[in-house]
Amino acid sequence: MKISVVIPTLNEESHIEKTLQSIIKQEGDYEFSVVDGGSTDDTVTIAKRYTTVITSQRGRAIQMNTGAKACSGDILLFLHADTLLPDNAFREIRKKMKD
Repeated sequence: MKISVVIPTLNEESHIEKTLQSIIKQEGDYEFSVVDGGSTDDTVTIAKRYTTVITSQRGRAIQMNTGAKACSGDILLFLHADTLLPDNAFREIRKKMKD
């Protein structure tokens, strides 16, 4: 099962890189994107080093919906920009979703 990760952001430069690093350590089929609501700091610059950045109107729900529309996975995972995933997160999610 492919996991699609959507991360809505707004001025998250102090957190976003560690979050993205925790995603790229995951195993299996996945995609991820950052949906930015108009950051004025270096959030977008940092995120572009790791993934696609989608520009959206500001608002968490709007950003989440914008990101979800761009996904092709079987599972949607919405993360806050300061969430750090354990190395086995995607494996555990797939295991739970099979139940």
